[in-house]
Amino acid sequence: FLVEMSADTRKRVTELPFVRWVGPYHPEYRVEGVLRDALTGRAARLEPQRYSIMVGERGAMRQGEVAEAVRKLGGTVELIEAGGLRLEATLTQPQLERLVRSNAVQYIDRWGGPGEVDMNNVREVG
Repeated sequence: FLVEMSADTRKRVTELPFVRWVGPYHPEYRVEGVLRDALTGRAARLEPQRYSIMVGERGAMRQGEVAEAVRKLGGTVELIEAGGLRLEATLTQPQLERLVRSNAVQYIDRWGGPGEVDMNNVREVG
């Protein structure tokens, strides 16, 4: 589970006998493997592209926080899923490198195109 908590709460949770680990949610955990490889220099640099960004809290407040961060970095917000957990933005690699460090971001992966791609594949394959 991903949990946001104060330092005091963290200390108490760490001491619970059934809790295995409490630690930071590193940027490397927040991105698709292909993106992680590019960001760490194990793959070719990324061209500017559109990304799907997941936030950990439903609604406008967290989405707005991430959208504002995207804009401050010089990226373009393409879509905010109303009342949802997702938004889409076009970013360069340096912008992505900075955004992925935000604790408001839960996960970032490459944009897969406009909706229902999986269902279209199922319809074609059967």
